[in-house]
Amino acid sequence: MNGKIAYLKSSKLSASPINEFCNLAKSFGVDFAVENFDADALTSEDLSKLSLFDAIVVSSSANLNSSFLNAVATRLNLYAKCVFKNTDFSNLSGSNLAIVSDVVAFENGGFGTSQEFGRQAFDTLRYSELEIERTARIAFELAEKRAHALTLADAMQTRNTTALWRKIVSDINEDYSSVHLELESIFDVTKALAARKEFDVILTSYSQFDALSGVADAFSPLGDGTSTVAYLGETTVGLYATERPAVYAPLFDMLALSKMLEHSFDLPELLKAWQSKIKDFA
Repeated sequence: MNGKIAYLKSSKLSASPINEFCNLAKSFGVDFAVENFDADALTSEDLSKLSLFDAIVVSSSANLNSSFLNAVATRLNLYAKCVFKNTDFSNLSGSNLAIVSDVVAFENGGFGTSQEFGRQAFDTLRYSELEIERTARIAFELAEKRAHALTLADAMQTRNTTALWRKIVSDINEDYSSVHLELESIFDVTKALAARKEFDVILTSYSQFDALSGVADAFSPLGDGTSTVAYLGETTVGLYATERPAVYAPLFDMLALSKMLEHSFDLPELLKAWQSKIKDFA
């Protein structure tokens, strides 16, 4: 088996785990072709090439922010953002918490001033059935591979978008009978996370993601914003990175490559061997 990987990294960094990864893959009879892209000077032509690869990995050296990654994911039709929160150094590649959200939900709102109220701003949040369904199915499929538990965390039952999310996600649950679905408020889930309750997969909307992610980060041994993120869609192509890393660390790239193996390539033995290297490294 062969595969093509686009590797986005800073031109200032010469060393990275990608060579060690490729050497290990060759010992399993897998020859990955890697093309490096300079993350410090990405062009529109570079971005258009990314759709030609089987997977895209963003090195933590690239220091690309979430907004940029969301934009690239949207361009590649990768509509589900899956963030894997590490809670234990001894099990960095294991079944830790996964939070799934849609990638882009806000439409352009407005900003202005009025003589009576001063400065004002608003955003418009609009969802279609298809947008909710395709993101939810990614979450259900993750739960099927993990502990078969999915929690939908939403804002308030009085919101129209919340009602639509709950209805569609409950309907989809019929296609995933092995997954136990819980419908919870964002407030209850946040409090439960702070109390160290364990969750398997949490599905939430784009507007609620930051709140959940921030609370979960408080218990991450890797620090704030250093969880592995995977942008997924209907194909095996995915975009893998570290969420808002403050510094470059080879471990972050190793975790991103692990998620790539898990979600873009059906290579369980190679995945197991690579996860062993991660455990030894950590």
